[in-house]
Amino acid sequence: MLDADGTQLATLGEFLYTEDWTIRGPDGSVEGSSPHPFGRRTSSAVWGELVAIGVQDSYEIKAFAADGSLVRIVRRKGDPGSPTREDMDALVDRRVGHLPDEARTQAMSMLRDMPPVESYPAFAEIVADRVGYLWVLEYRMFGEGDPVWTVFDPGGRIQGLVETPPGLDVLEIGADYLLGLVTDELGVEYVQLWALDRGVG
Repeated sequence: MLDADGTQLATLGEFLYTEDWTIRGPDGSVEGSSPHPFGRRTSSAVWGELVAIGVQDSYEIKAFAADGSLVRIVRRKGDPGSPTREDMDALVDRRVGHLPDEARTQAMSMLRDMPPVESYPAFAEIVADRVGYLWVLEYRMFGEGDPVWTVFDPGGRIQGLVETPPGLDVLEIGADYLLGLVTDELGVEYVQLWALDRGVG
């Protein structure tokens, strides 16, 4: 962690950025790497005066103070399950099914060499709102279905679940609103503001 002058105040440890897989050519040579679609990554958010960090291999989000000390851990029980071969095949079809025959065959050959992972991500994203609550987006395979967030209060206690509109990329959560970005079928982006009723009082 750095102060306003760029001086390091504390370190929070080492965290995985993304889980990549190595892409190899027909002769076995390395052609590059790409984030694994079912792989883990680290998500973080400024949560009040804390920094919340979670690695998606487990539903465990750690909150650190400015001095680097661990203040809070948010956990939720559950088994995220493991991707099956059918899931991997469905992913390949979704990624390359629209390509011309030759390109599709080449891409399918490359993607089918993608190694399996032990489990799905335990969650998708974490966001802190402007009044001190932590929102954790539940993982959805291929991003399908309505987005569901688990909301934790400033003390780390679960408050409930919130569904947000499909296709809304949440940018900011206020006391009574959600600000987000949507993209239509032509690729045009729109900013949307949604009312948020917290049900207090």
